[in-house]
Amino acid sequence: MRSLSLPILWLAATVATIFASLFLVLQISQNRAVKILKSQTLNQALASVPKTQAVFSQSIQAEDGRAQIVDNFLKSKNSPLEPYSAYMVKIADEYGLDYRLLAAIAVKESGGGRAIPKNSYNAWGWGIYGDNVLGFNTWQDGILKVAQGLKKDYIDKGYRSPQEIMSKYTPPSLEIGGPWAQDIQQFFAEME
Repeated sequence: MRSLSLPILWLAATVATIFASLFLVLQISQNRAVKILKSQTLNQALASVPKTQAVFSQSIQAEDGRAQIVDNFLKSKNSPLEPYSAYMVKIADEYGLDYRLLAAIAVKESGGGRAIPKNSYNAWGWGIYGDNVLGFNTWQDGILKVAQGLKKDYIDKGYRSPQEIMSKYTPPSLEIGGPWAQDIQQFFAEME
């Protein structure tokens, strides 16, 4: 009898293992089917949401994000232009400029407006040659006039990249290897 009990016990254990395995496979299959069904239901629900609404909210976030990026950049440089970040982005958009360009040039030329001729509101070195100093009435006036000048005298004439702008904006920098454009590129990277 002892000789039969071991094979019978083994057979019973094998049958139990097979049934347990089948039960687990069925459970896993049912769980996957439920997950797939839930996923399809979620996808159908998401598909019913109007797509124009998502695009609209994304464009607002992108615009707001750019102003915040410029604001953070100018704040990190202790720039008096910081309160005008959103205005800079708005004006850059109106004149087809990279939204970072006005802030980057201001930081390069005057530490963001910290080192300018007295009461000139000219953080961009715009029209400043030797004793000749071009001044603006306010920071907003300076932002607007510099943006207009960059559009008319640079962008419209094919000067788009910092290297191209440098060749006309500050030619001496070009002669020494282009540190002006390198700094503008670095500031762009800080504002990404």
